[in-house]
Amino acid sequence: MSNKKILYASTLLAIIIIVGGIAIFVSGKNTEPITIHSEGLWDVNVLNTTNLVKGSDVIVIGEVKEILPSRWTTTDGKRPVKIDDERIYTDFIIRVDEYLKNPQSTKEITVRTLGGKVDDDSMIVEDEAEFKPNEKVLLFLTTEDPFTKNIGSEHLRVTGWVHGKFTIINDQAIRPKLPQEHRNIPLQELIKSVNESK
Repeated sequence: MSNKKILYASTLLAIIIIVGGIAIFVSGKNTEPITIHSEGLWDVNVLNTTNLVKGSDVIVIGEVKEILPSRWTTTDGKRPVKIDDERIYTDFIIRVDEYLKNPQSTKEITVRTLGGKVDDDSMIVEDEAEFKPNEKVLLFLTTEDPFTKNIGSEHLRVTGWVHGKFTIINDQAIRPKLPQEHRNIPLQELIKSVNESK
């Protein structure tokens, strides 16, 4: 099994729960606000930097420049008349300070996550990466997107969901949603591990 398949194996439950959650609301036109909630499996493979590196097309250090308005996966980005396989997604513009893998000519990239809020409707995906304005980050990114690949502009997704996103604070790389013993890594140690795993 390839490293990408290993990293995405943990998403299977999340996909099932997301689709199942959406299916609850498939009953014709629904005008009441809805909340779709999902969570997935925690995969120990994402603690291995080598697996994250090999499963990523691009790795960057940068800063969250802009959070774009969330949209539905419909043609116009608005709520569908009938909620079936539609989802809500949010795009983030990342200003790239340094490419650690597969350097690009662009200094800005778009990173997409599932979830967000459109009017009164919301979708909460607990195992997705979360971003804040001006947040300094180290991101493991993939071009693989089984949910919204052909929608909107060119974008990347975080490899291994929340596990491939590190917040940089005081020379520490931090993954807040992980168990305490795996939460903090010295930034230079993580960068060294990335370079050794390429």
